[in-house]
Amino acid sequence: YQHHPHGDRDDTPGASRERRGEPQLHHQLRDPARVQQLTQELRKIDGVDIVQLDTEWVSRFNAILDVIRRGVFLAAVLFALGILVIIGNTIRLDIENRRGEIEVTKLVGGSDAFVRRPFLYNGVWYGLAGGLIAGLIVATVVAVLSAPVQRIAGLYGSQFELQGVGIAGWIALLLGGALLGWLGSFIVATRELREIEPK
Repeated sequence: YQHHPHGDRDDTPGASRERRGEPQLHHQLRDPARVQQLTQELRKIDGVDIVQLDTEWVSRFNAILDVIRRGVFLAAVLFALGILVIIGNTIRLDIENRRGEIEVTKLVGGSDAFVRRPFLYNGVWYGLAGGLIAGLIVATVVAVLSAPVQRIAGLYGSQFELQGVGIAGWIALLLGGALLGWLGSFIVATRELREIEPK
C-alpha cells in the first residue's frame, strides 16, 4: 500500500519509493482469503490512498503447491504398495527354496508360527532396505529440484523451498519400511505355510 500524508507524490520514472518518502508494506500471504481480508483492513486506515491487490498469483501458486502435495502423497502410496509386493514375492521365493527344510521342521512338531519367524525377520530387513532407498531417492530429488523450485517460487514472491526429510523423516521412513516389510512377509508367509504339510 502507499501512504501519502501530505498528498505530494513524485511519479518520476525510475525513482525509488524510498527516496520519495512513501512507506511500503511487504507482507507474504498464500491464502487468498487472508489476502482479501488484509486488503480490506488496509483500506480502512486513515491516510492510505491506494491498496493494490493481485490474488491471481496467490491462487496459481497454491494450485502448484496442491499438485505437488497430491503427487508426493500418490508417490508415497505407490512406493508403499511396491514395497509390499516386492517383499511378498521375495518371501514367497524364500519359502519355496526352503520347502524341504520347512516340511522336516513341521514333521518334528514345529508350528507355523515357529517356521514363520525367520521369514518375518527377513521381511523387516527388506523393509529397512526399502526405507533407506526411499530416503536416498527423496534426498536426490530434493538436491536436483531445489534450485529450480526456488526460482519458480521467487517469480511468485514466495520463499518456498524444498527440504529434505530430516532426522524425524529418516526415522519415519525406516520404521515405516520395517513395518511394511513385516506386514508383507507375515501375510505371504502365513498363506504359504498353510499349504505346506509334511509328507
